[in-house]
Amino acid sequence: MSEYEFEFAFCIFCASGHENRTVEAIEREFSGAKAYFATFEREERKDGVWYKRTLPLISGYVFVYSNELLDVLRLKRTIGVYRLLQYEDGEYALRGSDLDFAKWIWTSGGNIGLSKAIKKGSRVEIVSGPLARYAGVIKDVNNQRRSALVEIEVGEMKRDVWLSFEWL
Repeated sequence: MSEYEFEFAFCIFCASGHENRTVEAIEREFSGAKAYFATFEREERKDGVWYKRTLPLISGYVFVYSNELLDVLRLKRTIGVYRLLQYEDGEYALRGSDLDFAKWIWTSGGNIGLSKAIKKGSRVEIVSGPLARYAGVIKDVNNQRRSALVEIEVGEMKRDVWLSFEWL
C-alpha cells in the first residue's frame, strides 16, 4: 500500500452530467475501488454577499483508485464509461504528471476546497489548501474575485479553471 492508500489510478471519460452515476457503478462493480468525480468550490459574490458554489472540475472525467490492477475490459463495460485514458505503450494505469494530478484529487477527497492566501506587497501567496499542494501552473490571480486561474492537465487535455481562495 502506498502513502495514498492506493497502488493504481485510472482516468475515465464518461457521459457529462452522469459522472456521479458512473462513480456509483464503478464502486459497486469493483469492491475495494474508490472513484471520484472531481469538483471544486468557488466563492461568488451576489448582492454584496459571498457564497460558495460547487462546480465540476473537469466535466466527464472520473478518477478510479485501487490497490490492484483492474480488469480494463470490465471497467470499459461499466455503466456510463466511454473510454479510459491510455498511453501509447498500451498501459492504462496513470503515471507521471497524470498520476500527480490524480493524487491531488485523492488528497482532496474529490472536492477541491478553498485555499488560504495572504497578500505580500503586490504578490498573493497561497499558504494552505489545495492550491498550495498543486504543482500545476497558476496563470493569473484576480484579487477582487479571490481566485486564481490554474492550468489543469490530464493526458493531452489542458483546461484553465478559476479556483477560489480565502484571504487570511
